[in-house]
Amino acid sequence: MTTLYRLNEAKSYLILQQFTKCLQECRNGLLECNVSNSLSSEAERIKEGLCMIAIQAYAELNQWRLAVPFVKEQYNEFCYFPRKLLLVCTSLHIMVNNFELAEIMTEAWLNYSKNKDNLYDYLAVADNYVVNILTPTRQFRKLNQFVKDNEAILDRNRVESYIENSNEIFKEIKAQDSSYEDFLDSAVVSDEIKDNRSTEKHNCLLTMFRYYSTFLSNHVNKIFKCSKTCEVLCLLVVAYLALTRYIGWSSTNTMFIQLLQKILYTISYMFSKR
Repeated sequence: MTTLYRLNEAKSYLILQQFTKCLQECRNGLLECNVSNSLSSEAERIKEGLCMIAIQAYAELNQWRLAVPFVKEQYNEFCYFPRKLLLVCTSLHIMVNNFELAEIMTEAWLNYSKNKDNLYDYLAVADNYVVNILTPTRQFRKLNQFVKDNEAILDRNRVESYIENSNEIFKEIKAQDSSYEDFLDSAVVSDEIKDNRSTEKHNCLLTMFRYYSTFLSNHVNKIFKCSKTCEVLCLLVVAYLALTRYIGWSSTNTMFIQLLQKILYTISYMFSKR
């Protein structure tokens, strides 16, 4: 049974909304594709088509989180994804505001030197990276560095478009928060923290959280006889206030995730002492 037949069968099952059978055909077809170490251009297109159909089937089953691991299993690394598959996979996570994985996938692809051989594909991924990942997450410093690193590839009109778009977002953010001057670097704090967890704002934030969480642990429960659930909610409120004080009302994903990790560690430690 040829892989082309598998592809056509998968398409038919997708149209008939028999998504489980569709996925099975995709898996069988991909197993046949992966038997050979070197695929012809036609086999590569069939492999890409099977992955694309599988993504649609997972989405229809409301199992879209399984789509990226499924595709990665076929290509081993994000940098080997075909352009269309990469854009679809990143879009799945961007739509639910999961910019972290979308950023990791895209950067892995852009940093792979062989992907620059196809300028059309590279620019399409670069556009998605700047417009749909870096700009919405306020990573303007990383955006500027990306432009500098790719001056030889990016044309002038594209660069001007990137800068104009980021400036508009920057002005909107500043207009929405009157205390924006207190954290003008909030757009790039997530980058700094990712590389260096000892940044001043990060330390101030965690110091504030530790102080108030300790206070709650030692006093609030004694006074009001709070349940553990109530105490956890209090800690979350403190964390949210600390977060908005230092990086504004619209937090970046990286900062928020790191803060929640600290909350969980603190809560676990407090409850283990009782």
